[in-house]
Amino acid sequence: MTDPLSDLPQEWPEFLAPDAPVSASKAAPPLGEPLLDFSAMSGTTFEQFCWWLLRKDYRLAGCKRLGGEGKAQGGIDLFAFDAQGISRLSVFECKAWKTFDPTRLTKAIDAFLQGPWAASTRTFTMIVAQQDMGGGQLALRWKTEKERLKQAGIEGDLWTAHTLTQRVQNYPDILSKFFPWHSIELFANRWMERVSFYEVVSKAFFDPRESVARWARDLFAQIGTSSPEHRAALPGAQSDSVESDDDGYLASSLEIDGVCRQVNRHGNSWHFKGPWFSLSAVLPDRRFARASAAISFARPDLSGITLTVDHTWLLRKFLFGSNAPLTPTYRGFIAGVLPQNAQQYLVDLPNCRIFFQEEGAREISHVADLLTNVMRDALVELEKAWSAVDFPFVK
Repeated sequence: MTDPLSDLPQEWPEFLAPDAPVSASKAAPPLGEPLLDFSAMSGTTFEQFCWWLLRKDYRLAGCKRLGGEGKAQGGIDLFAFDAQGISRLSVFECKAWKTFDPTRLTKAIDAFLQGPWAASTRTFTMIVAQQDMGGGQLALRWKTEKERLKQAGIEGDLWTAHTLTQRVQNYPDILSKFFPWHSIELFANRWMERVSFYEVVSKAFFDPRESVARWARDLFAQIGTSSPEHRAALPGAQSDSVESDDDGYLASSLEIDGVCRQVNRHGNSWHFKGPWFSLSAVLPDRRFARASAAISFARPDLSGITLTVDHTWLLRKFLFGSNAPLTPTYRGFIAGVLPQNAQQYLVDLPNCRIFFQEEGAREISHVADLLTNVMRDALVELEKAWSAVDFPFVK
């Protein structure tokens, strides 16, 4: 019996090539429009976009033209070997449909399930140009068709303009190729994470040159919000003083055991400076939904080291354990105490572990509690702004 994967179709059109010309969008998007307009693309351009995007994450091994030559919006099937093994396929069906109705959906699924590659497929993804599924008959039909795929042992997915807009944010080269008039700042901000943009700027907060540190503060003030409700998240009851300059830079000092700490808030950046360490955090907002932070230690043996931590680590390990004891059960960054010295705590940070005296460990937990309040407020604001509850950005 012949292996069907050894004979995948190779009906590659000439326009699916790295050097093939692309008909880029010539229109600038309306102000504030969050979605890219794929429905304005021709069938050829849409298939090119899908090909460029899928090549970033998959090894494409086959192509099948659908509907025959001259058939409007026939589309293509692109085959990729599954990441879990070359004996299984991931199939992507790309259709530049402007209007996607239940009848067309069922016909497309029928054709695929009756085809020769269904038995070898693990995932089947329908990619369409329209904005979304809506909440009517089409959404109900997709639920039915997805169940049909599941019964055949295939995981079904549907990508609309929402999905494509989100996925292309990782790849500003594709964005600029197909949508040259669209703002990289707005549509490709996740690229900044890929090139460590946040980490570089976070480290700049600790730069001994005041001009560099001020640049970092001003940058995040510009891209964040500077309204009073965003800038008043400083520890009020413990504060000895609060000062504000002309740029809206708020500084609060608090004293613990006779030692002064500084807590600052400027735009969507939050800073703590104490005797053990300094911490600078970039808070989530409408433009950059993922937080990040940088920690600089004051110990002589760690001089010059700045450690950056990401959104996921902050939420899972560092925050939301207010007033909890210093144990691994309640504080994700506490690995435990030394067996021979119960006054020394092992602090578990990304890619490293550091010993702290109990006072230092308590200082870290105190700062985590301060930042928790600020972070919670920022996430709640996003939920309100986007009318979202348990939105994925908090995971």
